[in-house]
Order: sequence, then C-alpha cells, then structure tokens
Amino acid sequence: MKTYACLNCGQGMESGEFALPSGHRSLYRRCPSCGSPVSLSGLVFMVAGLLLALSLFMIPTDETEVSALVGGGWLVALGLARLILQHCAGQRWKREPVASLSSHG
Repeated sequence: MKTYACLNCGQGMESGEFALPSGHRSLYRRCPSCGSPVSLSGLVFMVAGLLLALSLFMIPTDETEVSALVGGGWLVALGLARLILQHCAGQRWKREPVASLSSHG
C-alpha cells in the first residue's frame, strides 16, 4: 500500500523511498517527480477510519456507536476526497507535465 501521495502530480510513494544516502530518514518529504511536498495517502485515512469505527462498534453503548459513525465516517470521507484529488492530479499531470512544473516553481 502506498502510504504517501503527491497531490500535485498524483504519484504514490512508500516511506522507504525517502531514505537519505546516510541511511537516515528525511523529515521533509518531497515528490521525486515534481518536488512538491507529499502528504498521507487517502487509503491511510480510510483504513484508520474503518479501524476506528470497528473498534468503537465493539463497545455496545449509544455514545460509542455515534462516535464510531461520526469519527470513522469523517476519516473515510477525508480519505475518499484525497483519493479523488490524487487521481485528478495524476490525470492532469499526464496531460500537461510541462505546465504543471512551470506553475509549481
């Protein structure tokens, strides 16, 4: 699963791709294709929302069921929105890679 995504060019990345030559990890993660900062992928938020909802549904009270629906639903919706943004950015990058680079810098 690609845990990071660039919302400028739509490329998915894993955490191992950000290793420095010295073997340490970089705190400032940038996309290797376009150089813009990367963020967590939408799949990460969707999985976190589903895990939150499932864990809260295991406690049979009204308050936890509402919390599961609201909290888990919010994270799943955020993840879905990020996946849509990532897909649209990937399509835009495939059509006009030169225009996207010039507008970034």
